[in-house]
Parts: sequence; C-alpha cells; structure tokens
Amino acid sequence: MTAPFILTRDEAAAFNRHVLGLSKAPQAMVWNDRAVSQYARFARNNITMLAEDLARATTIDVNFPVGFGSGTTTRADERSLGRMVARADELAQKGTESRILAPEQGPLRFAEPNLWSETTVRALESSAAAGVVADTIDFMTAAGVVGAGYLRCEQRGQAAMNKSGLFAYSRATSCEFTVTARTADATGSGWAGLKHEDWSKIDCKAIAQRAIDVARRSANPVAVEPGRYTVILEPAAVAPLMYWFMDALAVGGGAFQDEQGKSYLGRRVVDSRLTFSSDPADPEAPFTPFVEQQPHFIRNGGSVGLPIRAATWIENGILKNLTYSQEQAAQMGATEPLLNDGALRMRGGTTSLDEMIASTRRGLHVYRLWGTGLSDVSSLLCEGWTRDGVFLIEDGKVTKPVKNFRFRESPLFVLNSLDAVGREERVWTAGQPMIVPRLKVRDFNMASMTDAV
Repeated sequence: MTAPFILTRDEAAAFNRHVLGLSKAPQAMVWNDRAVSQYARFARNNITMLAEDLARATTIDVNFPVGFGSGTTTRADERSLGRMVARADELAQKGTESRILAPEQGPLRFAEPNLWSETTVRALESSAAAGVVADTIDFMTAAGVVGAGYLRCEQRGQAAMNKSGLFAYSRATSCEFTVTARTADATGSGWAGLKHEDWSKIDCKAIAQRAIDVARRSANPVAVEPGRYTVILEPAAVAPLMYWFMDALAVGGGAFQDEQGKSYLGRRVVDSRLTFSSDPADPEAPFTPFVEQQPHFIRNGGSVGLPIRAATWIENGILKNLTYSQEQAAQMGATEPLLNDGALRMRGGTTSLDEMIASTRRGLHVYRLWGTGLSDVSSLLCEGWTRDGVFLIEDGKVTKPVKNFRFRESPLFVLNSLDAVGREERVWTAGQPMIVPRLKVRDFNMASMTDAV
C-alpha cells in the first residue's frame, strides 16, 4: 500500500472542482475522503484479524431554492460520480427545506499542523502490524497473562470544496495501539494505549508492560462499600469525563447558561487552577484544522470544511469562549463560527502521583473509566464503570486492589472539587487528541459495586 492512493492538494482540488461542476445546484459542497489502513487484532494471546484496506468516499450536498439533497459513492469513475450528483440534484429539487452548506465570503485561511509522518508511512509499507502483534503476544505469554488488543496504522487524505470558494485539505498519518492484560485466574485486569501521528512514538513493549503491571497488581480484589471517596483519577480516567464537558461548551448547550438562557461567559465555572485550550497546530497533539465530514461532535453539524481555530475555552477557571456553529454565527453577527471537534489541552498543576497518594487518608486510585455516558444535559451527570485497576489508599499508602464500581458523577462537580492537579499528558482517545492531567478529587460518587473485572 503506497501513498499515490492519497491525493495531493492539487489533485484533490481538481477532483472536487470537477465533481462540483457536474451539479446544477447554485450551492454545493463536495467532500472527498481516502484512506490506506492496516489493522491487527488479537485476543486470548492469538491473532484474530489482520487486514489491509483502501477506503474511498465522495459525498456531495446540494441546495436548490426549494430544498436540499445529498449523495455518496465509493467509486471514482465518471459514470458513478455523474449518477451520484444527478441523484443529489433530483432529491434537492423534490425537497422542501434547504440548509446552510458553507460560508459565502469565499476562500478561508486554515492552520497548518504537522500531521504527516514518513515513519508511519514506512510502517504501513512494511506491514509492521503483524510483526508487532506477534511480538506482543509472545511477550504477554511469557509474562503469564492473557492479552487482547488492537493496532492500526493509517494514511488519510481529506478535502472539502464548495461553489463559494471554500477549499480545505488535509493529509495525515495516524497509528494507535491498545492492550488489555488479564491475569491467568481472570481476577486482575490492566489496560494501556496510545494514539499518535508518528509510529516511532508508539512504544508497543512499554504499553504492554504497563498493562501487565496493572493486571498483576489488581488481581484478587476485595469488596469495599460504595459511597463518596477521595479519588485519584489517572489521565485515562479523566478523558471520558472531559469528552462530555467539551461537548457542552456550546452556545445554547444548557450546562453553561442560567434559566433565562444567559451564558456563563466571564464567570468562574471550574477550579481556578485550570485552563482549557485547543490548537490544531499544537506540536504535541495536532489535529485536522477543519470540521470533518462526520464530526465527533454533532454540534458542529452544517459546518463541514470550516476552519477550527486555536482557542482558549477556560482560563484560570473563567469561561472565556463557547463554540457556535455557522448558523449561530450568522444570528450573532459574527464573521465566522468558533468550532471544536473534541480536542483539548487541559493544564493547571504539577503534583506528582506519589504526592497525591501520600496526602490521602482514605481514598481510591482509579486507572480508567469505561462506558461513560451522559445522563443529564443540564448538570452533565455521567454514569459508567471503573475498569482495569482500582486500588484502595489508606493513610497515604496503596494497600490493596478493590472491586470495580459503577459511578454517577458530573465533570462540573469533579472540576470544582479538586485537591490536586498533576502534569498533563497525551492520552488515547477514539476521536481528536486530548492532553489532560491526573486529578485528585474530593467526594467522587461511587454509586454501587460490581463484580465485573
């Protein structure tokens, strides 16, 4: 698998311009997405899947005065493209409602993050996934644990263009590796993972070793009573809560406005030590500088291809900005929307893990939260489970592993109940990158115990 399948900027511009020209609609947006990927999965110390994939999709959204239409094809030949566009035009002319597709001010500027790694390209070309997974299985077998995991390497090219002059292009590489280790008696479990643009930054053996270490330490857990605890949340446990927090940072979102609908801009909403920001050109966690065809946040709907700017959302606890879509920008009189596709850098402290543990009389050290879902929009109340390592802290020392809990807690409460904040680090996420710290939180609600490992 080699890079020519991924279009260059000029090739993508020519392709999208040609597809636009096939539509008779006064407004149209074309999205072109191509990817070259390798996947490998393993479970119970056996490879369960090895795959290479070429994926291609072209989508057109069109507006006529009477309505909106859309079409998608995975083919790039002239006949298929023509049929897709004709169908979209036909649907739009039978429709009853048009949509805002793109800005009318013409070409826009985009950040230029470094998203491409030749090391990742070479890993794809050498089919490295199979060898890495085989080595990991051997390593985990020798350690006496049962392993499962996932490895993916990818090249991706994306481009959006409309009839108003917008053109957005991104070429990126990505790789991720996650491992779950279980002890032979199935009582202990550990997890570790990382996602990065550069394959050389993924230390697969170190990731597996971390999962093994936690699994061994968490074996034979004891039951302790549910209730409110002082908890130390590892970054992998912080990130799922921050997903919902960032989703709520939107005009009209509800969590950051009063009963009259007035926003909390300019007010302190979290601990004064915390600052939240995002930047597509962040050298430690860059991301695509425009809204993608299938954004992680539905609040970006209707803004495909529009720039994502660097922004500070919260500064020293004070709410500085909320996201708003293209349609909301027009209503507010703003020149362009302010968007975020889920990326976050959260900073505010330097406290080490040892210091957090030493200062805890009785509490829990939580390595990961899983299945985290939103239960209430206005309070951001979330529910889910602890997983892959929970440990009891007594009199400043970790004393024993404990069984998992089901939790019910709001990130708003968490971020206003901090005893300590650690240094931020990049964590694995399914979507855009997050750099978050370890947190020590008072009165975290562990609502009930579960026997699940």
